[in-house]
Amino acid sequence: MTTVPALPAAETAALTRRVTLLSVITAAALVVMKAAAWAASGSVALLASLADSGLDLVASLATFFAVRYAVAPPDPEHRFGHGKAEAFASLFQGGLVFASAALIGREAIVDLIHPRPLQQEGWAIAVMAVSTLMTAGLIAAQTQVLRRTGSVAVSGPDARLASGREELCLLRDISDEGVRAEVYLPLAVGAAIDVEFRTAHSAAGRIAWVAGNEIGVAFAASIPAAAMLAHCSFEDNRSTLRPPRLAVRLRGLLRIGEEARMVNIGNISQAGLQIEAPASLKSGATCSIALPGLPARAATVCWLREGNAGLLLVEPFDYPTFAAWRARSR
Repeated sequence: MTTVPALPAAETAALTRRVTLLSVITAAALVVMKAAAWAASGSVALLASLADSGLDLVASLATFFAVRYAVAPPDPEHRFGHGKAEAFASLFQGGLVFASAALIGREAIVDLIHPRPLQQEGWAIAVMAVSTLMTAGLIAAQTQVLRRTGSVAVSGPDARLASGREELCLLRDISDEGVRAEVYLPLAVGAAIDVEFRTAHSAAGRIAWVAGNEIGVAFAASIPAAAMLAHCSFEDNRSTLRPPRLAVRLRGLLRIGEEARMVNIGNISQAGLQIEAPASLKSGATCSIALPGLPARAATVCWLREGNAGLLLVEPFDYPTFAAWRARSR
């Protein structure tokens, strides 16, 4: 399976804005050309194509503004973001399709009753040829952007699954209704599961399908995926990303300078771990920690509290290494 490289959020947003603007410009140019050709030729077929381009223009404008509004930060009146703006834009576009169909049908009936000879056929055909080329170019651009941003393949620690035991997973796609995720433990179709995202929000659901090391999860209730992807949080007081972590009962070898001792580990993520702190440990100190089955990794003590310490790894675990280690440890 080919994995889509992860894009930074800023680059994803820039690509989306760029392609929606291109859609607006293309649709506007086609409307102008087809309107002039229809006025000169009187072709009902060209009128239908003009109506189609007009709808494309309105749809592109609606998408242009709806996408920007949909990713606006949550506020007190919209605690789950503004993602529903896209649905309202789609409803508006559906109404326009119905209205344009009625208009074209009326013109077709009039032409059947009172036929008129076509004029400037060559110009009309040329406009349609140019229209086809411009539309093909737009589709190619949209497809390229979709390939880069449409499938959300994130390279970091994405979510935590809870189905009998807690483990990490790697999200491959996400929507309001569910996720596709890469896992390293066998899971069964129909199993109840909770997915906790790196925003610390969670969604309950069931496993809808299993294919190799990938699963599809159908959520029990929709989530505001657009808000999550755009801002990583739904509430102002949860604006900081928090790598998903697992509660564990392990012992590791901690080295501080020449001193080495075994310590208890309370939880672990790809970025760090919580340990039972020895009295000699100081905040900001450099150290290394070796876990069962893994080589030692350099770390920094980032906090000390109530007899525990948080270690931030200098080099976080990549997902394949972490997944293989957890699979061996089960």
